[in-house]
Amino acid sequence: MDVTTVPRPGTAPTYRAPTERPAQAAVKVVFFVSEDWWFCLHWLNLALRLKERSHEITIICNVGSDRERIELAGFKVVPLRLDRSGLNVLNDVRIASDLVTLLKRERPALIHCVGMKPILIGTLAARFVGGIRILNHFAGLGYLFSSSHLKARLLRPLVMLGMRAAFSGHEVHLVTMNRTDRDVLMRWKLNTPEHTHVVGGTGLDLARYPVLPFPKDGPVTIAITTRMIEDKGLAGLVEAFRKVRARFPDTELLLVGKQDGRNPTAIPEEQLRAWDREPGIRWMGHVERIAERVWALAHIAVLPSRREGLPVSLLEAAACGRPMVATDVPGCREVVIDGETGLLVPLGDVQALADALEKLVGSEDLRQCFGAGARDLVERHYSLDVISDRVAGLYRTLIEDGANGETYAGAAR
Repeated sequence: MDVTTVPRPGTAPTYRAPTERPAQAAVKVVFFVSEDWWFCLHWLNLALRLKERSHEITIICNVGSDRERIELAGFKVVPLRLDRSGLNVLNDVRIASDLVTLLKRERPALIHCVGMKPILIGTLAARFVGGIRILNHFAGLGYLFSSSHLKARLLRPLVMLGMRAAFSGHEVHLVTMNRTDRDVLMRWKLNTPEHTHVVGGTGLDLARYPVLPFPKDGPVTIAITTRMIEDKGLAGLVEAFRKVRARFPDTELLLVGKQDGRNPTAIPEEQLRAWDREPGIRWMGHVERIAERVWALAHIAVLPSRREGLPVSLLEAAACGRPMVATDVPGCREVVIDGETGLLVPLGDVQALADALEKLVGSEDLRQCFGAGARDLVERHYSLDVISDRVAGLYRTLIEDGANGETYAGAAR
């Protein structure tokens, strides 16, 4: 089995993190992401594991309050002002020029770009410099690929054309979080099959997400932990919850996540506060220590999203032993195995969502059964040990191929 292929649920992975690794020269890797907080949320733990495996990592991103956290973890941070939703071509050209200068100075063996803007700008800059392996990581095929908004439909063919040209070189590899997204990239002819890989997320540190007992006192509580944007299906969830509460009046719903004003589909804060005023609904905003402050209080996880790469929010809930309800869409169906770890419902079907939630609210036995299956799935397929093995193996393959087939920047000096 290729180390970059995610095993199908029900099959055991054929790799384990080795207990000892020989000392080796540090390999320079540049991570190019949009925001420092997003890197901390999804990538910091994986970067730490890669650092242990002799990777010298620099992070390029917009910087805010989380810069110090990244630097304290032992990584170099380079600020680069990136507007992830804007269409300012002159600003993007300036960013690309700054990135070219940085790459010439750092001479990394590999650049790991995450997100649409970093992928496009990072690929062009790295190819201009030359001798750098390029790993473009699609954390999800979100707004541009799946939105029906006019702006997305107009931009999609243009961006696809640009990506085909940018990804044509043999030094460019693509990564998706699930097989469906990989098939989409293949359908758009963005790269060859042998240069397109599936890696199941960024890995979950199971020590931070232990199995938690279900709350014994108080009402059955449903929770969603995500960004507060339209694509996560929040309006439909609130409508479904009203139906659930009509049958189970004591049920509660926790909306956990920040209002993402820079996203084109951000839900206005006024709407979030209006939901918060409804009986049984509480908008908690951004929360640290999700396991202790959310899943220790909640019985059921829900995510009626339009599309996901691989939903970290569900993986966290699953690791804590919580049953899940989600839409039957790419990404969600990788974690929610219908009838084993939770229940899947059709996209946009509010009544089906309400029925599934009611089924779990009304059955403690079913919650226990699905919760145990959810934890087992994460342990076997999505732990930090498993994913760091996959990513380190992919880095090694790309860099070794570069060393054998072309001049590349190589190990840190």
